[in-house]
Amino acid sequence: MKRTLLPLCLLALPLAATLARAGEEAPTAKALERDLVLEATLTTPKVIEPGEPVRVRARIVNRSKTVTYKLVKPGDGSESGWREPHVFFTAVTLGPRGTRTPVPKAGLGRCGLYDANWHDEVTTLKPGAELELYNWMPTAHLALLFQHQGTVELRLHYRYTRGAASKGRESLDGDVPQGAGPMGAVPAFELVSAPVRFDVVRTMDIRLVAKKPVRLGTETTLSEVLELVIENRGTDPRPVSGAEVTIQVLQPGGATAFFSSLERIAPRIERKQPPLAGGARRTWAGAKAWAELSDVRLTVARPGSFTVVAHWAPTGQQARYRSAPLRIDVRGE
Repeated sequence: MKRTLLPLCLLALPLAATLARAGEEAPTAKALERDLVLEATLTTPKVIEPGEPVRVRARIVNRSKTVTYKLVKPGDGSESGWREPHVFFTAVTLGPRGTRTPVPKAGLGRCGLYDANWHDEVTTLKPGAELELYNWMPTAHLALLFQHQGTVELRLHYRYTRGAASKGRESLDGDVPQGAGPMGAVPAFELVSAPVRFDVVRTMDIRLVAKKPVRLGTETTLSEVLELVIENRGTDPRPVSGAEVTIQVLQPGGATAFFSSLERIAPRIERKQPPLAGGARRTWAGAKAWAELSDVRLTVARPGSFTVVAHWAPTGQQARYRSAPLRIDVRGE
């Protein structure tokens, strides 16, 4: 009996070593989320106006002293969640009484082309090493609407799903035993950065006022339907001449769904005007005032109602103010 135990013990040693190596290649999600730290650092000013750039430098640091981990580098489509990894921002605006209001998404579109094969973006991160995230990163101020005044807490997310969230295909890893592809059996996990804080100061205000419903199938002008109000809530004069005002149809279906011959409503304040003094407001109401905005003619092609917002881009600045959504009803003939 003793003679047979020795060979069996010797055979068990390489098997144990194989299992140990397999364990190293397949860490738990808990270990990944404990050892890999996603760091985000604000690189733009800590006080901005709505629409001004918010940029972040990001990296993943392996805090483990012994374990090397596999990661997927962001690629074309990562910012939209179409491929691995999904890299995105979330944010909340802090209120005066401790409220936390989620910052809404901007809802920007993109072309349908992307890099579906994320397998060629797999890399390893040794103990103490770091991976800079710079290619195909989302842009915070284009992904989220920083319009409300207050302190914002911004977080960056890195989410790996084993291909489950890839657009238009099953997981590239599949259900093959012990996994397939360069990520092997690495489980799904998510890294979330500590919050980055900055303040949004809304020194200007823009709003739309509905004057009357729109008549279905009847040509009308913006001046018949809307009034535009711009107010300077700050103390310093703000320029008005040359600023762009865009009237955007949010829902349902966008401009082409409601207007028979119009895709974009983009009046511009063309006539030279004096700056808007601190605390002052200016209202564009009626055809004469809207002539300064290149009053647009349009015909509504379907019944119901639609929602519009106005965007105000002050002259020579990167700020872009957005009005609260306004619903306009469509009446039959």
